[in-house]
This record gives sequence, C-alpha cells and structure tokens, in this order.
Amino acid sequence: MAIKEINLSKKRSFETQPHSVTWLNLDSVESRYLLAARSDGNFVCFDTFQQHLPNQALKNIFNSSGNRMSHSYSINCIQWYPIDTGMFFTSSMDKRFKIWDTANMVVVDEYNLDQKIYNHHASALSSSLKKNVIALALDDGQIRLIDIDSGSFTHTLKAHTHGHCVSAQWSPIEPHILASAGSDGRIFLWDIRSSKSCLNCFDLEKSINYKVKSSKKQSKSYSLKSLAHTGPIIGLTYTNDGNYLISLGKDNALRLWNSHNGLNTLVNYGRVNVNSAAAESCVQISCTEMCSSNCIIVPSEANLMVYDILGGEETHKLKAHFDSINCCLYNPASREIYSGSKDKNILVWNSEIDDMKNMSIAANPGNNLNSLLANMGQTSVFSRRDDWSDED
Repeated sequence: MAIKEINLSKKRSFETQPHSVTWLNLDSVESRYLLAARSDGNFVCFDTFQQHLPNQALKNIFNSSGNRMSHSYSINCIQWYPIDTGMFFTSSMDKRFKIWDTANMVVVDEYNLDQKIYNHHASALSSSLKKNVIALALDDGQIRLIDIDSGSFTHTLKAHTHGHCVSAQWSPIEPHILASAGSDGRIFLWDIRSSKSCLNCFDLEKSINYKVKSSKKQSKSYSLKSLAHTGPIIGLTYTNDGNYLISLGKDNALRLWNSHNGLNTLVNYGRVNVNSAAAESCVQISCTEMCSSNCIIVPSEANLMVYDILGGEETHKLKAHFDSINCCLYNPASREIYSGSKDKNILVWNSEIDDMKNMSIAANPGNNLNSLLANMGQTSVFSRRDDWSDED
C-alpha cells in the first residue's frame, strides 16, 4: 500500500462506542477479529470480514457490557492469546489481570496485583519458552511474569525504581528477551533466563557511532542511570522483524533503537506532539509489515502520524478524530489502519483500492461469531479447562 494513498475509509467504519477506546488488538491467526478495550472497563469484538452494506457501520459480535466479570475501571490493554482465538487477556486500572474464555465469555483465571497495571504482553513465541508467560507492567515500576498454565508468578523484574513501568514487550524473534519502558525515561532489555539485573539500559547519548567493547572480561558497558528520553516514556514497540525498538516519550521525541546493542540510530522524526495526560497510560503505536513500505504509525494528539521507519520522513498526517488518539493498529491482511480515540470512535484508514477489495471480502456470507468459535484450536481454555490450576 503506497502511503500517499491512505485516507479515511469511505465505505468501512465501526459503530461508535459509549466510552473512550483505549487499546486495539487483532488475532494473529487471520488478522480478522478486532478486540477494542474501553475506558469504562468493558470491551467489544468486531469481525473485520463482517458482511455489511457500504457506509454501514460494523456491529460488534460480542461485548462485555453487563457482564458481572467485567473490570470496574479502564482497561489499559487487551490481547488475544497468540496461538488461537480461544482466549484473550485484559489488564486494568482496577489492578486486575483477567483471562477470558471466548466461547463462554467468562473469566477463567484472575490475578489481583494490588496496583495499577499499565500494560501486558503475551509472547507469540511462547512455544519456544515451553510455557505461556505474560509480562505485566506495574505501577511500582516492576514487571511481574505469570505462567498462565500453572497459574503462578514466575519472575519479578525490579525495573523502573523511579517511576512506573509503562510497557513490557517481548521480542518477536528471541523468546527469552523482554524490553520495558518507564515513566522514569528509561528502557531496559532483559533476558529472563539470566540472573543479571538486566542486559542493557538504553542511552540516548550512545548512537550507532558508539564503539562497543568486545572484551569478554569487560564490565557492563551501560549505566542504570542512563536515559532513553528526557521525559516519561508513553509508548514502546518492536518492529515486526525484531531488529529495532521504537519508543515515544513525553519529551515529544520518537526514537528508533537497535534492539541487539541498544544504540540510538539517530533517525530524526521531528517533533511528535503527545497528549499532556498520556503519562497515566500507555499509548499504542504500530508498525506496518517490514516490506516495501516500512512505516511506524503514531498517535499525536488528535492526529495519526505515519513515518518512514528508517528514513524518518513524515509520509502522512491523518486527520479525522475530534479528541486525543489512544491507540492505533495496522491490519496486514486488509492493509488497513485502525485508530481508537477519546472521542469514542474507531476509524478505518486505507486506500480507495483496498477499500473496494475489503468490501468484496466482507460480502462473503457466514462471517460471524460462529466463524470465530470454529477457529479455536486445541489450545483454547475451554478445550483444556481441566488442565488449569485450581489455585486462585
């Protein structure tokens, strides 16, 4: 998709929500089912292949409104189980992390952390870990790792001692590597197999011209006081190939880091204006597939900014929301961008050609909740409930 062709879709939209949209997530199986978290503690799910008339908003196929198991405060993050759509995870400002059974729309396991959870992430490489581990970014700056098969906490990483941990992100290529960002302006890299405090602490002063010592006997080449941003970090993501980390800070800076050595690539994206209240939550930023158009999509107040990842050029400024954008997501299957905002809207952005193609896909009959349930694999919670720990 040529970036210059992106516009607000004329034919596709989602129904307006009653509250702010805080996070978006697509299933990794088909990139079809879109989960949207809200500030009232509820969530909705859309079938992006759903049959609908042009200019008719897509209706949700299920939502948690009225469910007694819903969160009591804003959901900060929602994510499908990476293997299939049998379950998904939610974390909230009500200090609870919940695991949901999609088939029955019930919570099958719940963890009370006694502190706000700003973000969580389940690794798509969990099979390599031989366990399903979720990383939780907490208000006290720590990261808690949960093995959802045993229902127990496996690690506590003492990360951001001078603020809260905003985001924890697993590497898409190395199953044991975890990155974290905090309101203290720091980014840490962890190997959960290691007894070391951390692998690296990113320093904005150390660029690609910095000479990394090769001696095996050298002491660590980083300082835990090093800053990646001069203000709180509010967004963190890996590029899809895992070679880079992208961070967004309240210092209005967007930075690209070499994920292997932690060096600043010095790509200049210019000033990125962020919502002044954004430090209380994690802003979702998204990358396109690493192909001919390698782009990073970033919320900037009520606008959606699109930048060339390696060149730094602003390729597009998407305007349509009336209030600050909290989250954005790229759909590789339909080549669409979704954005969720405080104005309670989820907007669809694509090219006119892709708009027509996606309407053709949506014309297929039978795209509904039954299709979602049919796609559940043998790893779903419902199919292996007896294997779950009774300890709660």
